[in-house]
Amino acid sequence: MVSRSRWLGCVAAMAIASPACAAFAREDPACANLVPPESVNAPIRPIAPRDLIELRDAGFPVSLTVGNVPMTVSPDGKRFAFHLRKADVAADRYCQGIFVMDIRPGARPRLLASGGELMRETMRFAGLEEIPSGTPSAVTPRWSSDGRWLLWLRRDDGVTQVWRVPADGGEARAITRSPIDVKDADWTADGAIVFSTRPGLIDFKAAVAREEPEGHLYDERYFPGADNRPHPLAPLVYGYDRIDPDSGVVRAATPAEARILIERPTYDPRPLLRVDDGQGRTAWTERDDPDSPFGPTRLSVSIRGRRHDCNDCGVKVQGLWWVDGTLLFQTAEGTDSGEIGFYRWTPGKDVPRQLFRSRDLLINCLGTARPELLCAYETPTRPRHFVLLDPGSGKIETLLDVNPEYQRVRISSVQRLHFRTKIGLEAYADLVLPPDHKPGDRHPLIVTQYLSKGFVRGSTGDEYPIQYFASRGYAVLNFQRPWGHMAPGTPLIARRAANDNLWDRRNVQEAIEAGVRTAASLGVIDTRHMGITGLSDAAASSIFALINSNLFGAVVVSGCCDEPEWAEGRMGLGFAAVQRSWTGYPVRGDANFETFWQAYALRRNTHMPSVPLLIHVSDWEMPLAIETHFALKRANWPMEMYVFDNEFHLKTGPRHLAAIYRRTVRWFDYWLLGRRHPGAEWREEYERWDKLPRPKRVTGLTNETR
Repeated sequence: MVSRSRWLGCVAAMAIASPACAAFAREDPACANLVPPESVNAPIRPIAPRDLIELRDAGFPVSLTVGNVPMTVSPDGKRFAFHLRKADVAADRYCQGIFVMDIRPGARPRLLASGGELMRETMRFAGLEEIPSGTPSAVTPRWSSDGRWLLWLRRDDGVTQVWRVPADGGEARAITRSPIDVKDADWTADGAIVFSTRPGLIDFKAAVAREEPEGHLYDERYFPGADNRPHPLAPLVYGYDRIDPDSGVVRAATPAEARILIERPTYDPRPLLRVDDGQGRTAWTERDDPDSPFGPTRLSVSIRGRRHDCNDCGVKVQGLWWVDGTLLFQTAEGTDSGEIGFYRWTPGKDVPRQLFRSRDLLINCLGTARPELLCAYETPTRPRHFVLLDPGSGKIETLLDVNPEYQRVRISSVQRLHFRTKIGLEAYADLVLPPDHKPGDRHPLIVTQYLSKGFVRGSTGDEYPIQYFASRGYAVLNFQRPWGHMAPGTPLIARRAANDNLWDRRNVQEAIEAGVRTAASLGVIDTRHMGITGLSDAAASSIFALINSNLFGAVVVSGCCDEPEWAEGRMGLGFAAVQRSWTGYPVRGDANFETFWQAYALRRNTHMPSVPLLIHVSDWEMPLAIETHFALKRANWPMEMYVFDNEFHLKTGPRHLAAIYRRTVRWFDYWLLGRRHPGAEWREEYERWDKLPRPKRVTGLTNETR
């Protein structure tokens, strides 16, 4: 373990000796369009890939919204600060900035500082730390207690530091000079800054460097399914330090100072919530099983020492607010949490009362000096923006549309379809038809997966642009995965059992088929020409559908493919243990090994009639796809695989996303419809595809699958 004195020595050596030594922000003129225009006067036009890739984004993607706040309210409740990022396809980069704005209709945002590299999340996985996921980080500006300053995390030259800027405008500068990433930061009551790092990374990197001349021992530190270097073993202990933002003097944080960060909800699949009204009332959620992040949670309240438990609040509380002694809380509810509910509860006097319910998405609502709450908000056809919510009536008023340009592109309406699997499990999907759809038209179908909540953009990973597909003449069914025994609140033993006999995967496949049948029953689908897409779990569902059905005439996935070797060390010793204990996937010698993998592993099914398969994979995950790619090529399947540099599980490169958007459409047009795009730039691609073997499978929705 790195010594405390050594760590502080590293920080002190790089800390700011005086403000004159600080790193200052330089405004980037190329990012002038990061500021949202007040209005857009332009004709309505067809949607293009850039319209979706270059949206201004605040916070995490929709699938990771809860527990990470994209905005904060000033101590007096009259202003709020937020961070925006905006991709630039032409420059293949991101523009980012910190804004402040009055909380009143008609106000305009002010850009305080811009710059920095895109921050991407790392996670703990398979017993290892610092595993990159590719997910863009949610950058949250924090107010000083006097409302004069804002701090945030910014990444430059590959290292994340704490930055500070005056809330009324002025020069922004870096406060820390940490040799490793700062993970979190906030203000103390006296105006200092407490920040966290992982000091053990210094010793780990030094140890790896010492090993290199003799070679590294292959052990649990490796995750060869992704890269070829050792990773630090979990847990990496956090270190907490305090810095004076003016002098740069650093010391170890006291336990009380460290708790400012320790007790704050962080990136978590089931974040715990806690809110105190300052008058003896506290509300919080807690897990029934502290060791199970997906286990059930309960809502409880303490009023001047007396505890009240809410036994009727469910397990999916997403927000808590005290208003005049009454608790407001938001839940995810309905089929697969496809809706939100807003409730009022006066503990000890009444039971919770529902104020309203909606399929739109409210994210991280905050109290203000006004009667309304400040929220980030999405609808199926409108990207995230900031609104004022009247919690009594449910009335929503737009405060700031950060993407007014999107109102000038032609998009389609979104229709929610509900259906049941053969065993009666409820599921839903959102159907998007071409904007020029007329009664009697039947369109080829693309299925996207596996989340359909809030703004309908590109489904999980944002690699499959739903409205762009629709503009190209496709009907799109954005499928919400039914979680069943994999849902939050399900005991681990039930989750493993659902995997052990492929019950979960078969149930997802039945739900996809039910969704397609429901869409077809509307008379708007050309059921002979259908394709399917997906990333992560959705890629697994797409491959399972390819093996176990004949619905789809072409497939595009982002990553590939689950194989038995994953649980037998191919992805490292740590991953093998996780795969076995968490998923229950069988290994050689298990009684169900052959039947399980015959239904699940594509490499064991290359003898089947072929279907055109396109794979878009990051360089980080490419090793997982190599053997399947080789087996399919050897079996004369029509398939191609593209590899994207410097990407992880989720891809973020603006040009990479644009290439995936366009190639996916060309692939489906070519294989489903026999259609070619004009232009010399595609000639070589079409010549190569013309030489691929022709698919041998008859696909579509037949009477048997209806």
